[in-house]
Amino acid sequence: MKKFNSKTYQIVIISILAVAVIYFVINMFTTGTGLDFSLLWHWVFIICFIFTTLANVREKRAIGTTIGLSGILICVASIVLMAI
Repeated sequence: MKKFNSKTYQIVIISILAVAVIYFVINMFTTGTGLDFSLLWHWVFIICFIFTTLANVREKRAIGTTIGLSGILICVASIVLMAI
């Protein structure tokens, strides 16, 4: 049986996460509904995702960095949607 290296698994997981986030953001804008919590909590989550992203970039962990950036993108898209 052919073995896959960890880089292949990382690319697959990152690709699945990217497609899911793109779908979620497009769905948010087409339905016109953002996340169901206050603006304060949006900023709390954005700050937490920034720290998550920075910690994973420092450790060179691709999946953790992708999760952090995805969370930032979803929260920022929700704030933009609330402002419209």
